[in-house]
Amino acid sequence: MAISRATLGNMRQNLVIALVTVAGLLAGVFSGDIHMAGGMLVHQLSVLIVIANGMRLLRVPKAARRAAISRETQASAAAART
Repeated sequence: MAISRATLGNMRQNLVIALVTVAGLLAGVFSGDIHMAGGMLVHQLSVLIVIANGMRLLRVPKAARRAAISRETQASAAAART
């Protein structure tokens, strides 16, 4: 359940990052402050930020890891009894 909440929060964060980046780039293009190369650089950097933000979900807290190992041990013990 915790990973679901974390994933949903991460998706919201990534959407905000993407929308703010696009809004900033559009404002820069319309004002003439951002050119093609600069816009591409900013976009690629925002993509890397979104990827790094998503990779935070790969970190599993120790308590969750212990609980998963405990569940696996209990399941294997129950299977051995049958």
